[in-house]
Amino acid sequence: MKSGYTLNRIELKKEFGPNYQAFNVDIWSFKKAAEAISVNEAEVQQKIAAMVYYNLATTLVLAGPSMRVVVVS
Repeated sequence: MKSGYTLNRIELKKEFGPNYQAFNVDIWSFKKAAEAISVNEAEVQQKIAAMVYYNLATTLVLAGPSMRVVVVS
């Protein structure tokens, strides 16, 4: 959730081994992306919400409802 930061997959593999999988979302990037393709603030907010829902749905498809969620802020 910190602007400019993302999951370090190399360090994750070092720490937990090759069998550990992670799906990460750099939510901090959503606003800038939405602003680039929107014409007003209301549209920006709608697109941010759409990006969040899309990523949640993707995560559930990939990991299933029993996945663990970790939020790093």
